[in-house]
Amino acid sequence: MRLFYTFSSECQVNYDIFFNMGCLTVSENTRAKQKIDEFQPVADRLIDLKKDVFTRIQSGEIGIEDGIPAKMTQGIMAEVAGCRTATWGDYESAKALPTPKILQVLIGYGYNANWILSGKGTMRLSDDWTLDKIEFNTVLTSVMEEVEAKKLKLPTEKLSLIISLAYDDFRLHKNIEKLKSKINEFIALLS
Repeated sequence: MRLFYTFSSECQVNYDIFFNMGCLTVSENTRAKQKIDEFQPVADRLIDLKKDVFTRIQSGEIGIEDGIPAKMTQGIMAEVAGCRTATWGDYESAKALPTPKILQVLIGYGYNANWILSGKGTMRLSDDWTLDKIEFNTVLTSVMEEVEAKKLKLPTEKLSLIISLAYDDFRLHKNIEKLKSKINEFIALLS
């Protein structure tokens, strides 16, 4: 007997039920668990970022419509990031990676997209964060142009990884001519 249980549109858990000598053995398809394990470090960093955003809200550095809240919630963080509460909840529970659009918003608040995705660098960008924002937007635009030119439909996690790798390479080499070829390398590697 086989039973399927779907807990989201993207992940499906299979439960194979075997009756063997009166014993019931349940084995779980680990694809969903592997995805969550893979995204967990990003989710942990986003939770740390949310705490930092709350500190900045309390100090008045970041303003929100309802004034200063007593505690930080996913709803407040979603408002700051410009997404739905359920979407932010998926990021925190390691069910999804932040989209390029969300990363742009967080960069606008001075957060390091490279740190969010890979853990490299510091949470906040340095005083020259506008330079980082310009560089990130250059990389983001280049990646999106290449993906659209190739008519690819990449999952968010692969697209975010390509952006992170391209951003890392661009920050290291500062070579705009080489950027497109590196992006194509990363696309070929991950698609």
